[in-house]
Amino acid sequence: MDNLNKTTFEDLIEINEWIKEMDHLSLEFKEKLKKEKLKNEINYLNARDGKLEMRTEDGVRHFGQTVEQISKVIQENGVYENLMGGSSLDFASEFGFKNDDDALSLWDDALIHSAKEESLS
Repeated sequence: MDNLNKTTFEDLIEINEWIKEMDHLSLEFKEKLKKEKLKNEINYLNARDGKLEMRTEDGVRHFGQTVEQISKVIQENGVYENLMGGSSLDFASEFGFKNDDDALSLWDDALIHSAKEESLS
């Protein structure tokens, strides 16, 4: 207990500086985690061979042909706020879909399915 009472003003300043540094590192860590999360979100869509190609921020390509497959990718990665899509989505019949609007309809159905699944959990 005597050691506690002998804490000097300089020691308190040093401790205070250390706390500030830890707070700063904590903020940097939180920002890094936030950026890492963004790297996994789906940020780009294409139609390809009758499937949806979903690219994530980290460059990984995921493919899905059913609502359930695409919904799973959505649930695992999330969707980037500024999602972009290639022109293949507008001309999906040229990329293995029966009709031009089938790729976007599949995406919309998967989003709805994903939202329903999320609300159940």
